[in-house]
Formats: sequence, C-alpha cells, structure tokens
Amino acid sequence: MKTFRRTHILKILNDYSLQKGPLDQFLSLYFKHNKALGSNDRKEVAQTIYSVYRKLGLLNHLAADPNSWESKLDTLPFATRAHPSAAHHIHVSFPEDLFARIEASHGQEKAREICNILNETAPITLRTNTLRCTRDDLTKNLAKQYNVRKTKLSPIGIVLEDRAQLFQTKEFQDGFFEMQDEASQMGALLANTKPGEHVLDYCSGSGGKSLAIALTMEGKGQLYLHDIREVALAQAKKRMKRAGVQNCQIIKPDSKNLKRLKRHMDCVFVDAPCSGTGTYRRNPEQKWRFTNKMLSELLELQREIFANALKYIKPTGRIIYATCSILNEENEEQVEYFLKEHDLEIVGEPLKLLPESGGSDGFFAVELKRRKIAS
Repeated sequence: MKTFRRTHILKILNDYSLQKGPLDQFLSLYFKHNKALGSNDRKEVAQTIYSVYRKLGLLNHLAADPNSWESKLDTLPFATRAHPSAAHHIHVSFPEDLFARIEASHGQEKAREICNILNETAPITLRTNTLRCTRDDLTKNLAKQYNVRKTKLSPIGIVLEDRAQLFQTKEFQDGFFEMQDEASQMGALLANTKPGEHVLDYCSGSGGKSLAIALTMEGKGQLYLHDIREVALAQAKKRMKRAGVQNCQIIKPDSKNLKRLKRHMDCVFVDAPCSGTGTYRRNPEQKWRFTNKMLSELLELQREIFANALKYIKPTGRIIYATCSILNEENEEQVEYFLKEHDLEIVGEPLKLLPESGGSDGFFAVELKRRKIAS
C-alpha cells in the first residue's frame, strides 16, 4: 500500500472513531476536502476503510496491539480467520451482544451465516420507475453500458453487477430509476396501494418507500410524506419531482395539515427507526455502535411512533409496520404487542427477509388492521 494512501487511511480511522455520523457521509466530506486524492486513491482508501470495519472484531482479536489503528491495518491482509477456540462472535467479526441477539432470533448456525453475509459487499440495486418506463426497457438500455440482471424477488428491480456511477446517466436524470434495495422494494409493494387512495408515509425520510408506493397509485389519490427531519423532506420533494410523482404532499412536522389527516387514511406506512441490523453490509461501522441500551430505547420509540401513526387510519384502513431489522424484538415481538395493545389483526402473510448473498437486505413488514367487532 502506498504511504500516501496509508497516511490518509490512518487519519480517517482515527478521526472517524471520534464521530457519530454515517461513515459514507464522513468519507464523502473527507474526500471533498482532500483534493490530492485521485479517483483510484479514493476507491482504494474507501475499500480499505470498509474492510477494516467489516473485520474489526477479527482485527481486535489478531492484531499485536488492538488499541492501535496502525497495528490493525497491518493485520488486515492476514485477517481471514480467528483461532479455532475463539468465541462465535469473533469468528464472524460481530460484537458479542449483537451476535447474541441475532443468535436468539435465528439460532447459532443461522446467525453465523447471516453475519458472514452481512460482512460481504452489498449489491447495487435499482428500482424501476414504472410511471415512466418498464423494467424490460430499462434493463435493455442499461445493459448497453453495464452488466445488469433482474432481481429475484421484486418485479421492478435491477441489480448492477459492477460498481458504477449512475447518477450522471440520462436514465437517472430523467427519473427512470432510483437506488433502492430489493427488500425495501418488496416492503413498499406490501402496502398494495390502489389508485384513488389516501396514503400517509409517516416516517418517509427522503422518500424512498414513498416513491415505490406511488407506482401502484398511478397518479390518482393522494400520497402524504411526513417526517420530523425537514432536510430529508426537502430531498424527498426533489426526488418526487424527478420521478414525475405529482399526487403527493410534503407534510412538515409542524404543519396544521397533519392534524386534518387523522382518521382519513386508507393506508399508513410506518418505516420505523430501528437497529438497521438487516443492512449492515452497507453500513458496517454501525454494528460496532450497537448496544442493548440502544435497542431498548428503539423498542420504546417504535411503540410510540406506531401508536401515533395508528391515529391516521380510517376505521376500515390499514397500517404497515416495517423495519430493516432481523431481530425478533423489533419485529415479531413488537407485532404481538401491537395486536394486544391496539386490538389489531394481521392481514395476509408478513414479509420476512434475511440478508441474501448478492441479493436483498434483511427486512420485515406486516399489514395490520383494526379487529372487526361483532354486532
């Protein structure tokens, strides 16, 4: 490794260890302020940083000085396996408490398989904007320049086999596709929204699920995007415009319109804040920030958000509860609580996806409605 790149890698590792934000944002800002790093430099630096965080448990186990980033970086090329006597969580390079949670949800053998998949590089998955083109047409157009294949589960997804910058392509600028994992696509499709319905995406963020939900509404009815993060809503507004979704409204947290939506929604989608355990391929640094205390706080927050969101469905409406978690505590156990606490019943089969090598992330979604009271 060139000394020039190594110097930057060590600086990033040391500086980022003092930060709390996402690693990809930190790297983007770092590269912006360090113009001397060329494209090949940035690529190798980023790949090395992500490898370090994927293998951090192994590196701490194998490095001569586990407290030194330099020692861990020296160990990286040889960090292929732990000593046979090492604990299970070390073999898969996961925090002990987090591995125990995954093991409790899925069993030891499956937990090791899941963790190994979460240590892989995530696939690049696109979602076709069927308001503007078909998946077949988009696949043919992209195949002229890139190696692509259709997703296995989603009827509107495409996987890009090799890394590429797609944001400058005409197809992206014309709103023909968005980046979205296959699991998220399937979660949005579970809402099964119909033309003419009124739908509230209660934790919309920058609108990823909303964009997918809008497809089956076919421009009819109203789609409302709500979130407490106004910066995310501003980004969602831009994405909706590029995609050609016109039957949508942005509802800011202090908007008077939010109150007017209560008991009027055919469907409310709750993509709840969660541990993100099903997406650690994309954010490997996040697994090292997991704590049992954090999980407990998330469980309380999920229940609070769900109770608030439930107020917006009409008596015959439905609510979708979704997470990108693979932990039973955030999924099945929360649903059991919702059923009892709010007198609800499950509609159809819940969506339960575990991370798949080269495929979807981990995801959970379930449709619920108010229990019918016999007359």
